[in-house]
Parts: sequence; structure tokens; C-alpha cells
Amino acid sequence: KISQTPSHFNPKHIFISNENNIWISGDQQQDLLMYDGKNFQKFNKTNGFSGDNINCFMQDRANNMYFGTQGFGLLKTGKQLFISYTNVEDLNTPSIFSVFKSESDLYVGMNKKGLLKFSENKLGQLTFQKSYANESKGASVIFKNNKNEILFGSKKGVQKIQHDNLVDIPLPYLNEDTKAIVAIHQDKKNRYFFGSYGGGLLITDENFNLITKFPKKINEIDDYVYTIDQFESNKWYIGSNHGLFILSEKSPNVFEKSKVVISAPFSISTKDCFGNYWFAGLDFIYSYGKNGVKDFNKKNGLTSTVIYTLIADKFGNV
Repeated sequence: KISQTPSHFNPKHIFISNENNIWISGDQQQDLLMYDGKNFQKFNKTNGFSGDNINCFMQDRANNMYFGTQGFGLLKTGKQLFISYTNVEDLNTPSIFSVFKSESDLYVGMNKKGLLKFSENKLGQLTFQKSYANESKGASVIFKNNKNEILFGSKKGVQKIQHDNLVDIPLPYLNEDTKAIVAIHQDKKNRYFFGSYGGGLLITDENFNLITKFPKKINEIDDYVYTIDQFESNKWYIGSNHGLFILSEKSPNVFEKSKVVISAPFSISTKDCFGNYWFAGLDFIYSYGKNGVKDFNKKNGLTSTVIYTLIADKFGNV
């Protein structure tokens, strides 16, 4: 007896794969199960498996699995355009704000639940490992620093995973209402750049001691900083609620902020393979590079200018 199968499941056929995973089909229209020696993984329509009533299994030399079904024909495992993880109970939520994949684990920040860690097997199936409880019940950004430590920003500031537990990082220079951290960057000198929701841009040393902050005065307009992109050894693009700025280091730890380069609110950014930086605002997407600033909107073929994610691939596509 390997383990208790999920309730209301009647095993019909069993197959042992080359990886020693045990595949079990259910009676009539029941889900397909895979047992890896520790946990059961469930396959059904919620995660891309549309077959029921499985009659037989087969695996080829490339380790592809084939399933013969009653009523749904032949199915084969393979790469999918989209894989939904709503069948994983702890990921069955519409509110996921941040995702980070390390070599061995997947970290997910979600509203109300906080930060969760999952492990992934060779089939891409996720198993819940741990929930890191935090007062803010969320993680707006997840970041791996130069020491390969996992940091995350939330409404309560910054926390670090140390020995698989959460450690608070004190940020006494932030007011209680402006502690929300939404962007984290670290340069080769191990200095941290924090973008906050209401507290502006913070620059600290590797021990989180404050070097300087922008704005210098309370209630200056660029106090919501969402993007931080280093484009030269001593220069950074800073995207804020009132536009794009250039931050320059004039001498060691002496920084200066430019006037507005692009006057529009920015929340996300990316860099393409040609060295251009892309920024999303409310009405346009902007590119900024050697040829200056270019803007794109619906007249250029965009179906929407409300952009939540920007990613560039190695071919220059954005």
C-alpha cells in the first residue's frame, strides 16, 4: 500500500514510468493521478489535461507519455502554451502579485496569504513546501541579492529569508505610512536601491544603512517609485508616478537626480537585446535608447495601453 489515494477515487489502471512515477487512472470520469513516491499530483481540465476514462498508458524513449481514452482518443504529454496551476490548492487564487524561480524552488507572493514556497518536479508539477507568514499578508516584489539570498518587499517594508525563516530588515528612515516597497535593485557595489510607495527612492549600503533618499523633502511629486534600471556604471533610470528621471552618481555615494526625461507615470520596465529600455505608462509605451524617445499607442497597433507586464526576449521582441 503506497499511500491513501484522494477521497472518492476508484483506481482502474496503473502504470509505472521510466522515472518510477506511478500513474493511476480513475473509474469513469475521474482525474488522472501521478504518485512520485511522496505526493499525489492531480491532472484534469484545470491544468490542461482534457482526457477522462483512461484505458491504457505508454511511454516512449523520449519519456513522452501516451494515454488511450474511452471517448477522448489518444493524448500525449508535451509542451503547452499555457499551464494553469489552479489544481494546486495553495495556488487556487486570482490574486498573485509576484513570482520568483530559483534553481530548486518557486516563490509566489499573493494577497492575504503572504509568501509561499513550492518545489517543482521534472514534469513541472508544483508541491507546496512552506508558507512564510508576514503581517502585511503579501509580497509585491521578490528579489535575489548578490549573496543569493531571497528578499521581498511588502506593505511593511523589506524581509529576508534566512535559514528558511523570515527576518525583518529595519528601515527606520521610512514612515509607517510609506513603508510599502515595490521595487528592489542591487548594484555591483552591493548597494541597495528601494522604490517605495509614498517614500520615494532609498539608497542603502549592503547592511541597509541609509546613504541617501529622494525626494529630499516631504510631499515632492516623485514619491512613488516603481522601476529602477541601471544602464551605466553610475546611472539609473527611475520610473515614478510623475515621470522618468535619470539618477547619476557624481562622486562616491553622492547622487543627483535629473529633470523629468519623459513626463508620464510609469509602473513597469524592461530592456531589450538592442540595449533599449521600455517603459509602460497609462496612455503609451515608451522606448528610450540611442535614438532617443519613441512612443507607441493604439495608433501603432496596440489593442490596449493598460499594460501590467513587459518582457523582452533574445530576438528583440517585447
